[in-house]
Amino acid sequence: MLKLATKTFVTLSFAVCAAVHAAEPVRVVDRIGVPGVPLRSFDIGYAQGGVYALADRSNESIDLFDTRHRRFLARVGGFAGAKGDQAGPNGIVFVDHRQLWAGDG
Repeated sequence: MLKLATKTFVTLSFAVCAAVHAAEPVRVVDRIGVPGVPLRSFDIGYAQGGVYALADRSNESIDLFDTRHRRFLARVGGFAGAKGDQAGPNGIVFVDHRQLWAGDG
């Protein structure tokens, strides 16, 4: 079990556009705890269809979050992690709302 002091939090921020010419400022709406080691190295995040995917090099994984219910969903591991020029995961892309692709090392 992970102690609260070592948890990492992902902050979800959303900009709400009231109209084409005027947008509300970005604001913090919630924080989601991320299990594992503290997030110190990451590449990119990508959202589609209510799922936010984060290339988490600290935990050598892709972390998946439910943006509608603001919770951690799952972790897909097996990547190189933060190891200099052999780091991974590198980049993320959703394909046809069914697949998630990421580069490694």
